[in-house]
Amino acid sequence: VLDGQTLRQDFELEEAGFVEGRVINLETAQPAPGARVFVVQDTTIATLTDAEGEYRLSLPPGLTLQIDAFLAGFQSSGPITVSAVAGQVLRGQDFFLTALSGIVQGQVTDGFAPVAGATVLVPALDLELLTDDDGRFEFEAAPGVYRLKVSKECHFGREQEVSVVAGTAEQVTIQLQPLQSVISGLVTDLQGRPIAGARISAQEDTTFTTLANEAGEYELCLDNGIFRVTASHDGYFPADTAIVVNDGDLHTGVNFRLRESFARITGTVQDTAARPVNGAVVALSQPGQVLHDTTDATGDYRFDRVIPGNATVRAFDEGLYSLPQALFLGELQQATVDIVLFPADGFIEGTVRDSRDSTGIPDVTIQALFSRNRDDVFSGTTDDAGHYALTGLPVLPGGTYRVLAFKDEFLSPPSPWTNVTAKSTGIDFFLVNLNGMIAGQVLDIDTIEPLAGVRVTATVSGGGSRSVAVTGTDGRFVLERLAPSQIYTLTATRQGFFDTTLRGVSPGDTSVVLRLARKYGFVEGRVTDLSSGLPMRNVPVQATPGLEGRSEQAVSDANGRYRLRLVPDFYDIRPV
Repeated sequence: VLDGQTLRQDFELEEAGFVEGRVINLETAQPAPGARVFVVQDTTIATLTDAEGEYRLSLPPGLTLQIDAFLAGFQSSGPITVSAVAGQVLRGQDFFLTALSGIVQGQVTDGFAPVAGATVLVPALDLELLTDDDGRFEFEAAPGVYRLKVSKECHFGREQEVSVVAGTAEQVTIQLQPLQSVISGLVTDLQGRPIAGARISAQEDTTFTTLANEAGEYELCLDNGIFRVTASHDGYFPADTAIVVNDGDLHTGVNFRLRESFARITGTVQDTAARPVNGAVVALSQPGQVLHDTTDATGDYRFDRVIPGNATVRAFDEGLYSLPQALFLGELQQATVDIVLFPADGFIEGTVRDSRDSTGIPDVTIQALFSRNRDDVFSGTTDDAGHYALTGLPVLPGGTYRVLAFKDEFLSPPSPWTNVTAKSTGIDFFLVNLNGMIAGQVLDIDTIEPLAGVRVTATVSGGGSRSVAVTGTDGRFVLERLAPSQIYTLTATRQGFFDTTLRGVSPGDTSVVLRLARKYGFVEGRVTDLSSGLPMRNVPVQATPGLEGRSEQAVSDANGRYRLRLVPDFYDIRPV
């Protein structure tokens, strides 16, 4: 709208239609409050069930839509296809929820108040939680029995089992007993400088640990006992002392002075003609430490205060390349590592073409893996004509490259180029365009009805392209990104059905039909006269399904026996 301008905008409102129903928890046969009922095609059209599990959803009239229900930890029986009429209510659109998991809701206390920041471990789920300010925690899990391990600094740890029942929330309270005794002190080097991050551990039957702060200070809570207290840090020899702790003790001034154990590395960086390289950057790396130095005019470098252990040293300079050198450094060790820089003026060139018409393919990623050090990968992309050039490659005796080409929507060659030397041309590739498609429908072999939710996979024996699709409500699927020249095997799978396989399918076939056979169960029984106990013949017995099954009927024989063949579901079985 411009300054001083008035715009007129009219709106025409259309009366909505309504859908009503209930959401039921099949595990408890009770209503499911707080379930979200929504339109699949537009999830912003949604509502929540009330305390009775009932909902009322307004919909645009005249449209055929799918609605479904969602509640955490449950699988819905939906979706349901509905068509709302303006000003009218479509009733009885119910959903049934099958529990997939249960919920554990817990609180950690010290017997008087919540314990915030406690660690709750669930080893069977590889899960670690921290309690909130109210000491509470919550997690969802499949039905079963789980052991919880709860710990908190300055508290005794505790383990407790909890049973998870599908569709329910299990409440659990875990009480941690506080520790009463404290030791504190300072960790420094021999010159009195604080050692931040030093680890202090006190060990008896139980081990208690903490870390020193930036000033080298620490405080450690213990129970009573005789403890071996140790202070340690990378690059220092550990120091320890014994201390007797009784309930309520406060031991201050338990200080530690640590002696350095750092190693030292020196060396010279030269080129292949044994000439010193001035200004090369030398890097030392190991877990917890990365150091850099620059060589002087004589090619020398030096690293002091190297943490003992495994380390890797490498040099870098423009146009030159060095292999990484790995070594193990002992405490106070002085090591010499000389480094040779090799020329990095190699190149690999080629063209990537479409196997169908030999035209160049742009934006293909090219990677060259160096045989002397597999961690070094040199990459580039093709230009508009499909040409590429990898430059600045190391040239070392015995050094070769493994060259690969790949791009989305294309199938890379099954065998990359190998043993390619630096300064090579003509390293060409032919890629297969994955523009093929297979489409079709999956049907129930008994009813010839379409099946939704079927996973259809297209594979090629011996490897190659692969595609996966899931059927919609009409049972149809589309498999894309297939190589037109390859022959595929289709496999269809769905829970409650036997898998089916169709071989010899070519891309371009859009009328594939796959038929799945259901896995049936059986219900058997007898019909007898309640007063006499005698069997009754020719009595119809009806099985009415709860979710996805079909109504079935059988008739009792002369001995009153009947047998029903049913698909997996919940059933109401009664004589009719």
